[in-house]
Amino acid sequence: MSVLNVNNKRPFLIGLTGGIATGKSAVTKSLKKAGLMIIDSDLIVSRLWQHDAELNEMASKEFKLPLPIDKRDLSRQVFSDPKKLERLNEMIHPKVFKEIDRLVLENMHQDIIVIDMPLLFEVDYRKIDLSVLVYATKDQQLERLLKRNQMTKAKANLMIASQMPINQKLFMADYVIYNNDTISKLDSEINKFIEKLGV
Repeated sequence: MSVLNVNNKRPFLIGLTGGIATGKSAVTKSLKKAGLMIIDSDLIVSRLWQHDAELNEMASKEFKLPLPIDKRDLSRQVFSDPKKLERLNEMIHPKVFKEIDRLVLENMHQDIIVIDMPLLFEVDYRKIDLSVLVYATKDQQLERLLKRNQMTKAKANLMIASQMPINQKLFMADYVIYNNDTISKLDSEINKFIEKLGV
């Protein structure tokens, strides 16, 4: 699967995704350490909330929240109501996609760019050459969430349920990095993927 031997006129774009608490951040960190450029969609969203007045005003009106937006209040609303979550995504995603396009254009000299996008399949993002899923079972997601976030089981299940079922993503991905064992096993999976890329 080596992509560096291909005479591309543009970077090879990898969409990296996973469910909440599947270990995607650990994979991203390793890929970055290997020298790959990462476009972090969550970081883009965070910057939009900080600097995009239009987005903040839209969210304030839509969800009847005062400015500046309290993310905890917003989170409570959208994670308990799928329609509100969908509406929020409709506001944010076009802005995120536009910023990803800009960053890709700025980095056309790169051989590979990894687009880290938790909702890759949910939003049907197709501007990629390869989709990669970091996989853990739903039970493992729940266990890790409860351990690291000190939240109630009900809240953790609600957060998991707000995303596409992880087993559904398993059948949609071009490549799967399994994270349902030890950290050393995950490292082995990541190294195997990096070798296949020819980095």
